[in-house]
Amino acid sequence: MAGDDLVEQIAVAGEQAVQHPWFELFARSGYAAKGVVYLLAGTLSALAAIGLRRKAASSVNALEEVFTGSIGYVALLAMAVGLAGYALLRLMQALLDLERKGSGLKGLIIRAAFVGSAVFYAGLAFATLRLAFGDRNVPENQEQGWVAWAFGLPLGNWLIGIIGAIVIGVGFWQGYLAYRARFNERFCWDTMSDSEQRWTTRIGRAGLVARGIVLALIGGFLLEAALLVDASKVENSAEAVQSLAGPFGWWAVAIVAAGLAAYGVYLFAAARYCKIAPE
Repeated sequence: MAGDDLVEQIAVAGEQAVQHPWFELFARSGYAAKGVVYLLAGTLSALAAIGLRRKAASSVNALEEVFTGSIGYVALLAMAVGLAGYALLRLMQALLDLERKGSGLKGLIIRAAFVGSAVFYAGLAFATLRLAFGDRNVPENQEQGWVAWAFGLPLGNWLIGIIGAIVIGVGFWQGYLAYRARFNERFCWDTMSDSEQRWTTRIGRAGLVARGIVLALIGGFLLEAALLVDASKVENSAEAVQSLAGPFGWWAVAIVAAGLAAYGVYLFAAARYCKIAPE
């Protein structure tokens, strides 16, 4: 059928595109840009935990605060391009199954999470572009706006509830990956020294545990918002980290924030050594 032929042609074109050197460069810049976001937000949030700042920093807040002036304009443009590259990589991973997750239930859930990641980082890239051109009205918690929009859809609260459950699952999955060190499977180990392998694993483990905690918290807030049909219950990553202060104290905020900064460093290693296209 013509429709099947078109789908096959698009798939072939996509497979050829991800093998192109420019796509690899775009994707690697995405890992680096994401690393900058985590490093800045984690560091600023850790400073807040020890009393050197008023509050933890969201992704948008960190970019807005650090990149100022004419140099900041150029840096924000570069960050927007990099984050768009990461969004494109995630989209291709979902559509073309670059990570070889398969078409079973588990694989489809993971690939759906890739789509969600692509949407999030595309939104962050757009927000960064707005910051570059002087827009200081970019909301720190864009997630609330998205959830409020979703509540206007038929069964929107169910959709947000399902997304919340998936985000919680991804959070626990991050912890499992950290425990088993399976996050390194797509690294080109033969190009890394023993010291680089050792430190990448250590930093990656710390970062994934922290990221898993934050994702589980965000998923919990999404579930609460879905149950109450109240978008104001949705918290961003900075607010999720800061919420740990109540039950556990600011030391917990400092540890998790430092872990997020470590995850940023790990992403720099991924930008250099991670395999992009399937072999």
